Amino acid sequence: MSADVHPELLQILDRELYAVSEAARLLRLPPQTLRNWIHGFDRGAQTYPPVLREEREDVGVRWGEFVSAAYLSFLRDDRQVSIQHMRLALAGLRSRHPEVRYPLAHFQPLTTDGTLLADDDGAVELASTGQLLIPAVVDRFANAVVWERDIARRLRPDPENHRVIVDPLQSFGIPTAGGIRTEILWELFQTGESMADIGGLYDLDLADVEDAIRFESARGEALVER
Repeated sequence: MSADVHPELLQILDRELYAVSEAARLLRLPPQTLRNWIHGFDRGAQTYPPVLREEREDVGVRWGEFVSAAYLSFLRDDRQVSIQHMRLALAGLRSRHPEVRYPLAHFQPLTTDGTLLADDDGAVELASTGQLLIPAVVDRFANAVVWERDIARRLRPDPENHRVIVDPLQSFGIPTAGGIRTEILWELFQTGESMADIGGLYDLDLADVEDAIRFESARGEALVER
């Protein structure tokens, strides 16, 4: 199987959007966890390379890495497959497709019998023998990502909330609903504005406002719990 590379879309995957702390906040991850995935870490005499990069780089989080981190965050929530398994699977994909820097944001991952696969134009290949995944995680990721020509073009940070999206070409990658930043709608709601009035102010469907408020409320609760 060969990867179909689209230069104009690959430029989007390479777009540097976030500091690690901001990306972690959007993905509801502990910042140190995401930092380890992005930059690698040392533990005693053992050095662990990055999971989402081929080598350590002193740059912020790129779009392709942000999408890939969303996949790992779903996997982390499931707690049945180790990140080490994913490290091996991603290394396997990169070795066969050196032109693909972000396999999870370029290939649409599938599973059969719990084994990670990569799909491109209907052809399916094994990413790395024996790397087990949970189908529910792949389904959640599939619901979260909006694909364009096999590239992850947009992301729903909460896959069950379809109106809140993150677009690397809109609002600097900050979540929006109906084209308006969710944090703006949340701030208005916190000051006592009704959802109906907020919707009227920005010419939004009430459902857009409701989903934005629900998203920001859940994100705030997650930060308090952490």
